[in-house]
Amino acid sequence: MAHSCTIMVFTRTPEAGKVKTRLIPALGEEGAAELYRELLERTLNTAVEADVGDVQLYCWPEIDHPWLRAMQNDYPVRLVQQQGTELGGRMHRAFANALVHYDTAILSGCDIPELSENDFRLAHEKLGENEAVLGPAEDGGYYLVGLNRPCPALFEDIPWGGDKVLAKTRDRIRQQGLHCFELPERWDVDWPRDVERYRRLTAKSSE
Repeated sequence: MAHSCTIMVFTRTPEAGKVKTRLIPALGEEGAAELYRELLERTLNTAVEADVGDVQLYCWPEIDHPWLRAMQNDYPVRLVQQQGTELGGRMHRAFANALVHYDTAILSGCDIPELSENDFRLAHEKLGENEAVLGPAEDGGYYLVGLNRPCPALFEDIPWGGDKVLAKTRDRIRQQGLHCFELPERWDVDWPRDVERYRRLTAKSSE
């Protein structure tokens, strides 16, 4: 039986000097922000084209930014304000609110160049037979998590931004007794070397 689903793309307000700060020495503040916006738009396009459900852009800390409003005009997405001060709490609240209205929800980052429409479709499919779906990242984090019921324990006391996020989350999934399907491992753009990798990827795809 088909189940209703929403994709929640988490983003920071894409202002120069406030996003992709590790890339500023190589790209400058505006260059880093431009790359962030490029990756975010790429993610939105992928989420929309996957066609598994409503796409929502969860914004932090500000929602009323001209570029974000432009994305709402250019894509069939809804802007939503992230609620809370700590990342884990904001993620849990997003799931808790979404799962009131949808059978399943998928939360995604916005800087994963290889994230594909099939990743979203497979996550959607597997949430029909598993309580959770996880997309592991090369750096020890994860780029996607999907749930069919709220599970606050997955987001409490997690060392966000470090290389233990994935391992801690896997432990929590086991502790909660959840059946979890894992997607293919992907990489995100955090360091100058990742920018070069991304440029090679986009050059190859345009050939």
